[in-house]
Amino acid sequence: MTKAQHTIFWKYHRPVFAALLLLFVFVKLGQHPVSPWDEARTGVNAMEMLINHDWVNLHYAGKPDNWRAKPPLVEWCVAASFSVFGFNELSLRLPSAISIILAFFFIYKIITLYKSQKFAFWTCMILLSAKGLIGWHIGRTGDHDAMLVFMLLGGLYFYLLWFDFDKKNKVYWAALFFGLAFMAKGPAMAVYFPGIAMYALLRGRFRKLIASKEAWLAILVCAVIPIAWYLIVNVFGVVMEDASSGKNVVEWLFIYDIWERFTENEAGWKKAFEFDFFFYSIDKLLPIWGIVFFGVLATGLGRFVYRKGKVKDFFSSENERLLLLSLCIYFPLALFLAMASKSHSWYMAPVLPFVGIIVFRSITGYVQKCQKIAWIFYGLLAFTLVLQLVRLTEVKSKPEIITNSSDLMTKADSIYVVGTIEQDVLLYIYFQNQRLVFKKDIQKPKHNDLVFLASGQQMDYHGGNFDVEYENEKYKILKIKN
Repeated sequence: MTKAQHTIFWKYHRPVFAALLLLFVFVKLGQHPVSPWDEARTGVNAMEMLINHDWVNLHYAGKPDNWRAKPPLVEWCVAASFSVFGFNELSLRLPSAISIILAFFFIYKIITLYKSQKFAFWTCMILLSAKGLIGWHIGRTGDHDAMLVFMLLGGLYFYLLWFDFDKKNKVYWAALFFGLAFMAKGPAMAVYFPGIAMYALLRGRFRKLIASKEAWLAILVCAVIPIAWYLIVNVFGVVMEDASSGKNVVEWLFIYDIWERFTENEAGWKKAFEFDFFFYSIDKLLPIWGIVFFGVLATGLGRFVYRKGKVKDFFSSENERLLLLSLCIYFPLALFLAMASKSHSWYMAPVLPFVGIIVFRSITGYVQKCQKIAWIFYGLLAFTLVLQLVRLTEVKSKPEIITNSSDLMTKADSIYVVGTIEQDVLLYIYFQNQRLVFKKDIQKPKHNDLVFLASGQQMDYHGGNFDVEYENEKYKILKIKN
């Protein structure tokens, strides 16, 4: 690349990155089948919200959802997307896709508070090339995590404007974003708080955090949203009769998500104090770059051990504020999830941007010592970007029963769903026909009604017989005879 070409590239690097980001977020976004767990349940919750007009309580299969205890901001957004763009996979994922784009905007803005635009560009390219943010369960599926990451990064950006750059009124915007993060995923709104406190302490500015009038007013602003939600649930929320923890969604949210989820071991889940999760989570979300990251942590730890006198200088260095912030944000959540039971790798999503920052900061240090390392970095980045794009364009097939019976379900007057149906299959039935009835006692079926029957289930039917229209090892689709 000539000097002129290099200058032109950096002049237009932001639209170049924006184009790549849009490509990676939206390529075949609506063609991938619905994930059978959380994504499918989000879709069903949103579908039933539109049908029953209950905007407070989540429902699943015609009943209050006693499995998911979260505020409904994501479901509101998915329901709005369904209303505008129709019932399909793209509409289900659109709120997450928009959220992850906005998350990258705030990643870029946070980095440029402390470093150059080039530093921000290459860090974002690293994050773009990994499946941690633009991948399953986060930026490309209809789950809660992408919106959580967006809200947290927005809150952190405005907080840093206040804390490190003395923009007094920005702290209230931070409070608003953190409050909305609660509406996205409940107590996960607080995952940055230990790191924020640690950063203030190590920077020798903890007094500003606890003695500032703006900080306490911001805490009140932030608290308004969870408190308002608690009051709304106490007035309009349903009693969770079948739930194991708490009588309503708020009690269940705090008892289960804060205490039981992280203390009670269950078969098939990660156990408490499994510290290999510390390595596994980053290796899964940032493959290849994770090796660099843990190598950096190991060498950094070694330097601190042998150069103890330099530690204080690092904490006070104005040039290393972003690196210190990144370490402070990353470690509390990483250690907590390693100690907790029932942690998933995607719970690390909010701190992945700071892993990317640490990785690229280390690369810049190595490049200063050896220019050839820059070419290794470019080659590795190109390889991981291509690998990511290939991964995103590999489309699996939908459940066979859905592809083979689409016209049949679309034309039905009503569909009786009998028995326990897999979550993704149930959502696909909703995509085809919103007139679902969840009961096995069929009193007066019409000629054009269908029964979607789970294997091994019996139905109570008074009068007439049904033809089997479709059958596999899991389900039958029945239609009343003429």
